[in-house]
Amino acid sequence: MNLFTKIKSPIDVLKMSSSKTAILISIGLSASGLFVYLLYRQRKEEELMLRQCIVAERVFVDVSVPNKCIGGVIGKNGCNLKRAENEYYVRVKVEDSPPGSTTDSRVLTIKGLRDSVNNAEKFFNQLISEELAVKTVELSIPRSMCGRIIGKNGDQIRELSRISRTRIKVEDDSNNDGKSLCKITGIEENINYANSLIQEILTSTKGNNINKDNYKLIIKDYNIMSYLSMDDYFPVYVSALSADGMIYIQIINNESVKLDYLVEEMTSYYSMCCRDEDELNINDISINDFIVVRFNTDGSWYRSKVIDIVKGNMVVDVDFIDYGDSAQIPIDCCRKLLPKFSSLSRQSIACRFNGISLFESPLNEIQLEVLENLTKCCKWSELNCKIMDVINGTPIIELRDDKAIPPLNVNEQIKTI
Repeated sequence: MNLFTKIKSPIDVLKMSSSKTAILISIGLSASGLFVYLLYRQRKEEELMLRQCIVAERVFVDVSVPNKCIGGVIGKNGCNLKRAENEYYVRVKVEDSPPGSTTDSRVLTIKGLRDSVNNAEKFFNQLISEELAVKTVELSIPRSMCGRIIGKNGDQIRELSRISRTRIKVEDDSNNDGKSLCKITGIEENINYANSLIQEILTSTKGNNINKDNYKLIIKDYNIMSYLSMDDYFPVYVSALSADGMIYIQIINNESVKLDYLVEEMTSYYSMCCRDEDELNINDISINDFIVVRFNTDGSWYRSKVIDIVKGNMVVDVDFIDYGDSAQIPIDCCRKLLPKFSSLSRQSIACRFNGISLFESPLNEIQLEVLENLTKCCKWSELNCKIMDVINGTPIIELRDDKAIPPLNVNEQIKTI
């Protein structure tokens, strides 16, 4: 609603007149004065209506929080409540549990404008989901190895907990059999990661001098071996191209569907529920690290590999490992990769065209545009692909566009560029 809607003419003003207007005319108020008065009154009425609309837009939502999740939802010293209030401009209150209450949940109330309340509700529902997924597993470890896991003054076990995002506790087993219990609490993916780190320590021959680089998450390359022996073509998307003739494909199968869900899940997590410990300092990053970054064009979060660090500008050069393209990303748009986001293998596969060597000089913009159109790059339109050979680990492929009329051999067309 425009608070400054113009009245087109004095006739419009007179149409809006009321008994108050007649009184003003009767006491000799000039026409111009009357016009100003009515314009002022109209604005006041519209302001009142706008305030009423804003009040009407204010809503509240009650979220039921299981008692076992309440501590994690509130956060240390109420940090999650404060974060929601500051980020979403809402008011949050947790219902006190009455003495002797037997209810298995408590009510968290969110008040504010509708969109803000909806976003805050998603934030708390995500926290609840994570808390509900928390479990504890017990490992039996030799008592003589406890020192390796705990470390000097507990430094090692704290580092393991921080890296794996779990709570790890070592305690003596009641059975006097030379064993101790190691309890790991967290969600399943993080527990598995913590377990792998502990097993590495137990089997290491280097004593307590564990290389922290071993803790960094690794994303495996796509396994294309099953496609090498295929006589027929298989469907792919072309996700990126380089000016020297390299082409990046995504094979269309169940894993490509998982990638769509993974991007949605990462975007939801890092946009709504990112913790302080997920943030990265420029000095925390090394070349070849796998991280998650926000792409400003669409606001989504993507898995990436660091290829260069420009500390002076506080940016990192990254490859988007599931798509093949690259970009410079500000450090404040970078986050740590969590174990649960690392299990899917990288989805982009760097290939070369069969019968076409790498271009001696980079393609110009017009040539690159022709190549993009031929391969339907980033248009997520299906092409058919066949791996003809593998040279130095790089698949040599042939592409066909069977939906074109007539069907098109993409490789033959590229030779004419």
